[in-house]
Amino acid sequence: MLLARSGGAALALVAALGQAGCVETPCGPRLSCEVPGVILIPDERPCVADPRAGLVDDGCGVFVSASLGDDAAAGTRDAPVKTIAEAVKRAADGPRRAYACAEVFEEAARVPAGVAIWGGLDCRAGWIYVGDQVRTVIAPGPDEVPLTFLPGEGSSLAADVEARASDAARPGGSSVAAIAQPGATVEILRAELAAGDGARGRDGAPGHPRNQPARAGLPGDSGGEACTADVVHGGSQVQTACEGLVSIGGQGGQGTASAGGPGLSGELSPVPNPYGFGLGGWGASVARGCMNGSVGDNGEDGAHGAGARRGGRLTPAGYAGVDGADGGAGRPGQGGGGGGGSLAGLMFCGPGGKDGGAGGGSGGSGGCGGRGGGGGGHGGASIGLISVNAEVSVRASVITTGRGGDGGIGGFFQIGGAPGPAGIGGRGGGGSPFGCDGGTGGKGGNGGHGGGGLGGPSIGVAYLFGAPPKLEGVSYAVGAAGAGGQGANPDVLGSAGDDGEAGESLGFPP
Repeated sequence: MLLARSGGAALALVAALGQAGCVETPCGPRLSCEVPGVILIPDERPCVADPRAGLVDDGCGVFVSASLGDDAAAGTRDAPVKTIAEAVKRAADGPRRAYACAEVFEEAARVPAGVAIWGGLDCRAGWIYVGDQVRTVIAPGPDEVPLTFLPGEGSSLAADVEARASDAARPGGSSVAAIAQPGATVEILRAELAAGDGARGRDGAPGHPRNQPARAGLPGDSGGEACTADVVHGGSQVQTACEGLVSIGGQGGQGTASAGGPGLSGELSPVPNPYGFGLGGWGASVARGCMNGSVGDNGEDGAHGAGARRGGRLTPAGYAGVDGADGGAGRPGQGGGGGGGSLAGLMFCGPGGKDGGAGGGSGGSGGCGGRGGGGGGHGGASIGLISVNAEVSVRASVITTGRGGDGGIGGFFQIGGAPGPAGIGGRGGGGSPFGCDGGTGGKGGNGGHGGGGLGGPSIGVAYLFGAPPKLEGVSYAVGAAGAGGQGANPDVLGSAGDDGEAGESLGFPP
């Protein structure tokens, strides 16, 4: 019995047997033919996965060329698609492989689970392998990740490619060459992962955009004049609203014919208040005169923001740094106390029934507290590969990183508002005593300075604790970490952010 494989040789054999009286049965190039005395074994040529092993046939993958392709084309060697995005989309629904020309693709590639990208092919010379000399370059614009491996069933692969991340452009932006998302299984082979520089963090906003002080307190009202009523009113309360808190100047005391009323205390009163800030003055009596209201206490300054401490995180989208803390807001100044009222009577005012004494002036309200300066933003990272709970293997590859971005500087505080002036006591009538003045309000506290942001790291391979990638034959060129940002006032202890970290491989907490 004769054995032959189908194809050209088999057809020739069939023809020869036909001349010898055999029955010729038409057959396709990969189908067996029933020829008397001959069994033809189908020609099952397996697809070549790694193009280093030989030429890849049409049907074994989707071919892609940035210079020769068209995304409406068939995706064959003679009619490649244009973008890697289209190639991996078709590959995910079919052959599971994309074969890329050794050119520059200015796009970001998101690789589905189970899809392989084989690069390093010369699309102008029959798609032969040249990856040992020229790789396929995937180089999107700033703030984009060249290679993102998606989770799912099956292992993804990138071989003979250079994932080239641009320098980050947005403040605090990172430059990351490749990310393996949670649940992905990834192999990276004969590749270069090249990250650019991380961007500098944004500076913290000042407490006021034009460096103006907070709202000033209002002046107290004057007390009423003696001999104008039986009961002469003291100056009315004045108040200043300060973003949720209110500073109130104490009302002035009333004046009557026989005695003056006490002024009210100003608010917000300190607790405790051993020095008697913002107390109302007592009213006059036959034994003593009235007393002015006391000055309101100044508001407390806001706390200065601390500089960012190390503690950046890895996320499925990349690296998240730590910003400096904002400065705290200053508290409003206390309102001044109201001045005491005075007395008059018939002796001073004469007949007519309007013999009340002069009213006391009210206290001025306190100035509002200043806003705190904003914390400086974190510097961006420069990272070759991020693995977030993924199963990753990197072999025979090069990883390079740039410089981490410097942290941003903290913002300056806003100055607290000026105190409101005291209200004047009412004038006496016919020689009667004047009412007493209110107290001046307290100055608003200054806001706190903002702290500096964390410097950005420069790391070859960053991963979550417990899931380090498998690395074999990997070489590194790691850049410098970014410096931590200064606080708005560098003399404030602890206001500067920490410097970033640098290293070939570094684990992060979940």
